[in-house]
Amino acid sequence: MLALTLAVALAAPKPPSALVLHEWGTFTSVAGADGKPISWRPLRTPTDLPSFVHGLGSTLQTLRFPNQGGKGHLSGDVRMETPVIYFYAKEPTEVSLSVGFTKGAITEWYPFAKSFGSTLDWGRFKVLPNSPPQPALLTEAQGSHYYAAREVDAALLQVCGERTTERERFLFYRGVGTFKLPLNLRVDGEGLRFGGHHGDVIVMARSRDQVGVSRVTLSGDEQRVQRPQLTSKAADAEALVLKLLLETGLYEKEAKAMVATWKDSWFEEGLRVFFIVPRSTTDELLPLTVAPAPSEVVRVLVGRIEVLTPEAVNAFRTQLSTIDDLPVGWLDGLRFGEPLLKRALAVASDPAEKRLLQSLLDRWATRAQGTGPID
Repeated sequence: MLALTLAVALAAPKPPSALVLHEWGTFTSVAGADGKPISWRPLRTPTDLPSFVHGLGSTLQTLRFPNQGGKGHLSGDVRMETPVIYFYAKEPTEVSLSVGFTKGAITEWYPFAKSFGSTLDWGRFKVLPNSPPQPALLTEAQGSHYYAAREVDAALLQVCGERTTERERFLFYRGVGTFKLPLNLRVDGEGLRFGGHHGDVIVMARSRDQVGVSRVTLSGDEQRVQRPQLTSKAADAEALVLKLLLETGLYEKEAKAMVATWKDSWFEEGLRVFFIVPRSTTDELLPLTVAPAPSEVVRVLVGRIEVLTPEAVNAFRTQLSTIDDLPVGWLDGLRFGEPLLKRALAVASDPAEKRLLQSLLDRWATRAQGTGPID
């Protein structure tokens, strides 16, 4: 009996090495004072991604999207911004992974994926722990916040493409979706009314160098929260967001990499709300298939809602009224320009102003279909 037991033990397959998967990303939505999401397309140049990133605007586009001129053509309620997937392992491991987007389309990715669209499939690739720091990782002279996500201890990933082998510290993807984030809000005077979310939210307001930030715990029932007083600094907002991320299970370097990636846009002018999307919602929207199964999976999608307050919309309308002749390219650098134009048109009553706003929206649509925008 002992000999038989020993033989079975020797014949048993070796258990897979411990594999850990961590992911972070952002769902960004723009809402008016009523809290309803506004469908929009970004239109800013130059692109914020390195040219080696694959996407609908690259030559791969013609394989499955011959009638689309890039991601700027896709209007959506939510921009899925820069999810990155890290792996940690004790020894080199072969892994396969695919991720879907049930209510959207994936628009950019890196490294090479063997199929893309509403589902992105990287096929089999190698997870190589303990590799030298950033061996053969592509960079370009022009800076990009893309590179900040590399400042972690995750394993190097090696993916064999059709023509070459691509290496990166993570799997990267982006997309455009049509759905509502699981948090209800609306402007109520100097406050915000929340509902539908159980957990913490961070409310941040900024006007030039004046910053206000607060963290509030919501019960799920309707709740009014006063807008924060502008008595803080941008560094205070960064610290509060970082603390929230660290409580999710992300490693410290991962959380810092996420804040560094979005530092320029998360803490800019305006009013916005951050919260952690429930894991069940993330898994439903972004179904993940991984083999072998990791021993630990942490997925942190931050919900970010940009709130276009009545005063922000009126300030925008005033700005437009002072410009006699809009310069060429003015639209390109306008942050959340399409939602602002839509909200301004909704509240305008003067026929001349309405004609101007409509003409700008028409120009926006033309530019969105003919240029390569970014988030």
